[in-house]
Amino acid sequence: MKNMFVIEHEMVMNTTWKFYCCNSRIEQASSTAWEYVGLGPNENGGFIAVDYEQSALILCGKAFSDTSSLKRALKAAAASAISARSALPLPAWLLVHGESIVLLFASEKTVQSCPDLHKVLVSNGAGVALGPDGVETFFKSKDSKAPNLFKLPSSIIMLAADSSGAIPPISKLTPGQAAYHFLAGYQNGNFVPAYESGPVSLDPVVVAKELSSQLTKNNISSFLANVNVGEKHLSGEEILKLVEASLSEKLPSSKGQKPSKTAVDNLKAKYTNFMSGRFPDLPEEISF
Repeated sequence: MKNMFVIEHEMVMNTTWKFYCCNSRIEQASSTAWEYVGLGPNENGGFIAVDYEQSALILCGKAFSDTSSLKRALKAAAASAISARSALPLPAWLLVHGESIVLLFASEKTVQSCPDLHKVLVSNGAGVALGPDGVETFFKSKDSKAPNLFKLPSSIIMLAADSSGAIPPISKLTPGQAAYHFLAGYQNGNFVPAYESGPVSLDPVVVAKELSSQLTKNNISSFLANVNVGEKHLSGEEILKLVEASLSEKLPSSKGQKPSKTAVDNLKAKYTNFMSGRFPDLPEEISF
C-alpha cells in the first residue's frame, strides 16, 4: 500500500488495534478477512476496511471524521477477540438505574432522538461485552469515574418500533423469545438483524443462542418494548418508565383499544417471512 503509516492504539476492551492510514487507494491486502465499511454520505470521500484476523483497520480519506462508521468497524473487529476471551459481544447500550444495570437494545436513531434517554447511558456508543463476572462497555464511559467492569445486568430490553399497535408497550420474554427478537430487530416494517447495521464478524445466530444461554444461566429477565404509540414515538422519559417497569416487573397494561387479530397476524407473518428466509433452521425454543 502506498503513502501509508500505522498507528497502534489501545481503544476497545484493553486490546491493541492497528490503524492503517492512507491517502491513496488500496492496491492489495494480504488477508482474506477484509470487509468494506461504507461511510454513508461521506462514502465517496473515504472508506474503512476491517481485518478480523489481525484486529486491524484501514482508514482512508474522510474515514477519520466519521465517528459512527469507525465505531461500527471497531466493534466488528473486536467481536472475535472478545468472544475468544469467554465474553459475549453485544450491540447494546448500558444503562445504570439506581443499583441496577440494564442492557438496552435500540436503534441509533431511537437513542439519539431521546435526549433524556441518551444522557443516562453509560457510554457514547452501543457495544458491551457480557462476561461471567459482569458487563463492560466497548467504548470509554462518559463518566471518567465509572468502573471498567459493571455487575451483571438485572434485565435486558429489546426496543422495537411498531406503529400498528400489535406489539404491546412492554412484555416479558423467555430467553428463547429474547434471542428471536434480538435476531429480528424489528423497526416499523424493517428488520435490523441483531440490532447491528454495520459489519459483523460473528454469526448472529451463534450470538443469539449464547445470549439465550446467558439469560437462563444468570437468571436475567428480558423484555420487548414498543417505542411507538400509533405514529407517535415515545420520549426518553417514557422509555425510562418502561425501564423502571422492567426492574420492578410491574408492567403497565395496554392503553386504548386492543390491536385486532388481523394486525397481530400480519405482524407475525412479517416476522415469519423474514426470519425463515434470513435464519432458517432456528431451534424450536427461539421463537416469537
